[in-house]
Parts: sequence; structure tokens; C-alpha cells
Amino acid sequence: MKRDVKIELRDIYKSFGSKAILQGASLKIDRGTTQVILGGSGTGKSVLLKCLLGLEDIDSGQILVDGVEISRLKGTERMELMRKFGMLFQGAALFDSMTIWENVAFVPLQQGMKREQAKDLAIDKLRMVGLKPEVAMQMPASLSGGMRKRAGLARAICHEPEIILYDEPTTGLDPITADVINDLIIKLQDQLKCTSVMITHDMPSAFKCADNMAFLYKGKFVAEGTAKDFKTTDNPMVRQFVEGRANGPIEVTQ
Repeated sequence: MKRDVKIELRDIYKSFGSKAILQGASLKIDRGTTQVILGGSGTGKSVLLKCLLGLEDIDSGQILVDGVEISRLKGTERMELMRKFGMLFQGAALFDSMTIWENVAFVPLQQGMKREQAKDLAIDKLRMVGLKPEVAMQMPASLSGGMRKRAGLARAICHEPEIILYDEPTTGLDPITADVINDLIIKLQDQLKCTSVMITHDMPSAFKCADNMAFLYKGKFVAEGTAKDFKTTDNPMVRQFVEGRANGPIEVTQ
């Protein structure tokens, strides 16, 4: 059966000076699925997301979305492409000087939507992530970590993107709050029918949310499969990472 590929990474290379980060990373991500990317600290997971978003230029290779090569797009073409993406940043990345509704509706406001219409849209998206309308007028500093994550998620979906990127969505949260975020990710995936890419070190979160997983090691993907495949794999690197063991083929660098 032919795959319905939404995103394809072809032989991606990216270095910063003499430090090689991505070294031939290739991956296909199917439309309407949640792809979890695993890997140790410093292996290039966040850099990969930045390359997808166009925040970093790749040195060589190709990034395709819906079969269109996007890594060389500039100007208005790049801006049009960005409308397909929403992103939940690791720390939610809310603007401290804006109310929650202004944060959530940031993109529609930038695109010229009237403030009252944007506010109504933001409140609707806040409801989708389980936040009450009165939260809309609060400032980010008054929210708990879990509420900030939810507000960040509401912002990520406010313009109804086709692709949502999650950068460590449960980092800094207690296990119960983290699982609330996991449930939200699954619910939104079902409601929006979007394609999701998540990078995480949180294995319970990864196994709960993932349709497919890929393991990034030394700048390239060395293992791919379903969540079930990763639970039962005999790949020694994947087993070491999933089980959280210091001893194994993956060297722990200081």
C-alpha cells in the first residue's frame, strides 16, 4: 500500500561551524499521524524542528511538504508555507507583556484580524484545550506551568494548521499534568486531523502519543517503527534509551 507522506526529510545535513549536527537525516512522516522523534541531548532534534520551520537553513538535502521542496523558499512563499505550521515551544514561549488571548491570537492579529473577532477566536481555542474564558484576560505570569502549556497549545492551533510541532511538550511538568497534556495532544490530533511531530525525552508521553517513532543518533535516524516496535525492539541503542540505562552502546558525554 502506497504511503500518504505529508513531510519528507531527504539526506539533511546541518553544521554550526566545525560542529556537525545533522549528518544525512532522512525520514518520511505520514499525513494525519503523530511522529515522535527520540534521541539524546545534543543529537539535533530541536535543530531539525527549526529547519522544518525555516528558522535555520540546511546545508544540503531536501525538505518536502506535500511533495513540494520547501528548504529554499524565501519571502512571501515562505510566509505562505508557515501558515501550515503551528508550534508548541518547550517553555510555551508566551509574550509576558500580552494577555493570554493576545498571545493565543497572535498570528491572526498579525494578519489583520479585528481585535474583537480575534479575542472570540482565542477564547474558543482556549476552551478546546480546557481553559475557561476568564483566563483570556490574565497575564502569563499568573498561570501555572500546565496552564501556560495549554495556552501555548491554544496558540499553536489558533490558525488551524495542517502540521503541529511539539518541542518537549511535557518538560517541567509533574506526571499528572504531563498526562493531561498528552491527552490534549491526542484529542486535538483526532479533532483537527493534522500531522504532528513531537520531540521528547518523556518515554510515557512518547509511547502514549506516538503512531510512529524514530531514533536520532549522531545526526541521522538509526531506527524507525511504530510505538509497539520500539517497545519490543532488540536494537541495543533504542533499548538503552527507552530503558534509561547509562551502560550500553550510547556513550554518555559530559
